[in-house]
This record gives sequence, C-alpha cells and structure tokens, in this order.
Amino acid sequence: MMEGDKGMKMREKALEWKKKAVEATDVSGSSYNHFDKLINEAILSGQ
Repeated sequence: MMEGDKGMKMREKALEWKKKAVEATDVSGSSYNHFDKLINEAILSGQ
C-alpha cells in the first residue's frame, strides 16, 4: 500500500467511488432503475 498524503488521498477517492457504486446499484439507484426500465421495455416489446 502507498503511504503518506498520496496514499491517503487515493484511499479516500476509492471509498468515494465505492459509495457511489453502492448508491447506483441500490434498489432506488440510477443503475438499478435503468436496468429495470430496460428489462420492462424488452418484456413489453415481446408482447
């Protein structure tokens, strides 16, 4: 692992991205909603 300020900043940034990924894939997150919309459109187009 990196030490010092640079390492600390990289870890902080990684935690920020982790939080954003969790939020996006949560049930009310943007990725979840877009995937749900895609699936619903695919199902409806097959009818």
